[in-house]
Amino acid sequence: MSIKFENVIIGGKKQKQWFLDFYVAPGKITSFLIPEKSTKIEFKRFLRGHGQPSAGRTLVNDNDMINVKLNNNTITEIIKDSYIERIIPPSTNLFLSLLINRHFINDAKTKIIKTKSDYLSYKTANNNQTDLIMRQQIRSIINIFITNSIKVEDELLEIFLKKITEFNNDQADKIISPISGNLAILLKRFNLLKEINANKELLLTFIQSLWDKVYSLLDLRYSCNCEQNLDKKQKKYAKEMRFNQHEWIVREQLKLIDLKVTELKKFIQHNKIEIKNLAKKINAILNGYKKFDSQVGLQMVSSIKTWTKLADDQRFEFRKKQENLFFKILLDESNIIKGRIVEKIHEFHIQVLNSQTEQGNSKNFKAVCKTKKSQIPTLYSLSHTWTQDILNKLEIKFDWFISSFKISSLAQIYLQIVKAIYSNKKNIILDNKFKLLTKNDAHLLINTIRRINVFFPKISIIIIESDFKELIDLQSNFYTFENTTLKTNSIDNIISNDENYDFMKMYFEENFIDALIEKNLITIFDQKIKISKTTFDNFQGKLFLSPFKINLGNEKITKNSFSLDGKIISNSEFIDPSFYTFQTSESKKINFYYKEKLKEGQKVRIEISETAILFPKGENHEPKI
Repeated sequence: MSIKFENVIIGGKKQKQWFLDFYVAPGKITSFLIPEKSTKIEFKRFLRGHGQPSAGRTLVNDNDMINVKLNNNTITEIIKDSYIERIIPPSTNLFLSLLINRHFINDAKTKIIKTKSDYLSYKTANNNQTDLIMRQQIRSIINIFITNSIKVEDELLEIFLKKITEFNNDQADKIISPISGNLAILLKRFNLLKEINANKELLLTFIQSLWDKVYSLLDLRYSCNCEQNLDKKQKKYAKEMRFNQHEWIVREQLKLIDLKVTELKKFIQHNKIEIKNLAKKINAILNGYKKFDSQVGLQMVSSIKTWTKLADDQRFEFRKKQENLFFKILLDESNIIKGRIVEKIHEFHIQVLNSQTEQGNSKNFKAVCKTKKSQIPTLYSLSHTWTQDILNKLEIKFDWFISSFKISSLAQIYLQIVKAIYSNKKNIILDNKFKLLTKNDAHLLINTIRRINVFFPKISIIIIESDFKELIDLQSNFYTFENTTLKTNSIDNIISNDENYDFMKMYFEENFIDALIEKNLITIFDQKIKISKTTFDNFQGKLFLSPFKINLGNEKITKNSFSLDGKIISNSEFIDPSFYTFQTSESKKINFYYKEKLKEGQKVRIEISETAILFPKGENHEPKI
């Protein structure tokens, strides 16, 4: 989920004014470099929606949330686990976390209902292959009826929602925006949620009506008189003539519709809470206008009432048309379905009476029954499958049955990340977590984070670090504070600035090399290359090689360059797996950046061109960079 602070001025503790302008994109990694602990705490408060902006816009998922706290249900921070969590095995811990995930619960219940119904329907067919084919045909008829009915209703509701939303937005822009932009934004959000809820309530009524029509399919026994017309010789077929072959299919669909009803009710209730909160804020603003300027306030209230009445009239007309769909068209469709089901079962009765049914292999039937019964999952087994699927996608590996206080830092982080995904969190904050890990564990975590971007593109990863060495992508931009102003920066930009000599000396000392410049020739590592221009005709001292502009030998390079042969050695300084240290046969070291994976000890050739050399701009031999 995206978070955007657009030119926001917000008050913090100790009467400080903070200037924030940043964007956290969904499916991306956003890094913040914040060394000061107090600044970091304050910034995380703002991310969670605390503080009152005096200017600018705060947006969550492109929706304005001015004067509204960000929803804490969508953001989580990976924190130190408790001792109780450590003694609970990961399998149990994750299972308990999944119980609050409504998507998992709905999917799990759906799978359990379908597999159990499939088993019972197969078993009650008593190995009659003709009966099984007939049941499959009936299942297809009922499925198409339910699916198409819901699809048509969804399309009608979507068309009306688009129409009424355009009307409400136009009214807000026309009536409210000239007086109060903030109130217009709140009214747009309020009306959108209200109309969505009204649509969901209509859909709920439709699905409940659909449930009644599907339930009526159980009462078809006397629609076919084959059972009543059996003579004494045909009494042996009485069991096949009971007209109950479709019951397991119908009951399965009724349970699935029940799940949809429950899900809709929860969605509506959740929206009602936000609608109620927005209504309070809108009324507070209107009351403020009444006190400040009663004429303007009363005129706004009157305009909103007229606007609301027009919207309600449109909703009333649409609802009347929908009721015709609920009680007439749906009834006609269900009667057609009844006729088709009766026709299929009657055809089966004729085949039974004429001894034209096909019986399957009895041994194979028992084996299939046993297999189908064993395939009926439990909630716990489905949670394990669900979890294992996520672990495989994210390439996470740890012991399922750890029961010790000595759980590793990486395992703790993994557990909390998976639990955050289960809890439907859309923004995950990692604050100074990489300094707790070995370099190998840090690389595993980086790989997991990047795979989250791929498989869960709605989740934003927010990384807050105190040191450059813990940044996981040194080539990308990051945010950092200058006093109380948040600004964008990059390592490449910092090292290109000749005033950051101390920073470069601290973090990239290996990239300062001895060099000799004579007119347009430069000597480095006993090799001479021609350079196009330099500030000095003669220079002897240290020059800096930018790690981001050093190429590997198999890449295309510029004409003015030279190469060095050597090998890759361990680099324990930086977390970023793309940051390598190159060592020559004379044990000279150079850091460089390369996106592809290289192995320690691998022999490589690096190419250093003129663009990688940062020339000093001062007149002294000791550069100012």
